[in-house]
Amino acid sequence: MNMKTQSVFQEELTLAKTLADAYLAHLRRVAPSPRTPIHTLYHALVENLTTGNYKINELKSELGFYQHSTPLSFRKHTGFSYKSFETFHRMELAKILLRQTSISVNEVASMLGYRRANAFSMKFTKYVGISPQNFRALFSG
Repeated sequence: MNMKTQSVFQEELTLAKTLADAYLAHLRRVAPSPRTPIHTLYHALVENLTTGNYKINELKSELGFYQHSTPLSFRKHTGFSYKSFETFHRMELAKILLRQTSISVNEVASMLGYRRANAFSMKFTKYVGISPQNFRALFSG
């Protein structure tokens, strides 16, 4: 990679990280009321959206939540199950990154905590209805 290409890549990667940070900051601002116990779990889920390295039951256990009552309470405060919360926000962030940057699909997948770009592409295609590459092409022209 020549110096100019490397510089452009670094600029795009910086933009992508800025967009991701802005999206996560927005999610923090619209969190459930701090007076609810779900607030802590919500913030932990938001902080882990781009890592993909947590298991929801481990996270709940660490935060002291009981298995049976938490899912209903989380859905009541957010409108989402845990998994749909994670999927929705990861895919929305992916759409932002694909529309507004030129970083590769592999880089987008990696930023969102996917270990394999193929797994990300399959999830994106299922969620959005078209592949990440086709989504980007649709918005680049």
